[in-house]
Amino acid sequence: MTERPRFIFDGMLGKLCRKMRMLGYDSLFYMSTSPSRFLEDAGAADRIAVTAATRKTDRRGPQPLVLRSVETTRRISEIFSLLPESPRFQPFTICLECNTPVEKREKEKVTGNVPEKILARFEEFFFCPGCRKIYWKGSHYEAMQKEIDRIRDVCRARGGNAP
Repeated sequence: MTERPRFIFDGMLGKLCRKMRMLGYDSLFYMSTSPSRFLEDAGAADRIAVTAATRKTDRRGPQPLVLRSVETTRRISEIFSLLPESPRFQPFTICLECNTPVEKREKEKVTGNVPEKILARFEEFFFCPGCRKIYWKGSHYEAMQKEIDRIRDVCRARGGNAP
């Protein structure tokens, strides 16, 4: 199996970056004061640069994926149509906030760090060692799962193999 692609998204694509993290892809959001270095920094970090700005293709560094779609789900599908391999989603394995892999945590280890009503309703928790955020499979999880299903459908409709 080939190594999973790692991405870096320019400053216009923060929402897309977060969605790619939701799907389990290592995705950085480029918040530099020097946007002219975006492609060079992507190359130095061995990441696939993703942008919606066609003007960035004339900069030094690896050629970016330039997205033409506007809507986030279609952009995700477009990314995978531009890559040689099929998408392999691993949802909810990366922190949405800081891009660190999350770890499963026992209920006892999150006590005091989540509301009591959450502890009473849920058994499974995930912890981000990067930003220390704690996740559980509540209503946000259900909504994100539906969104992942929509993304799969759009990828399939576009003719690609969907995970």
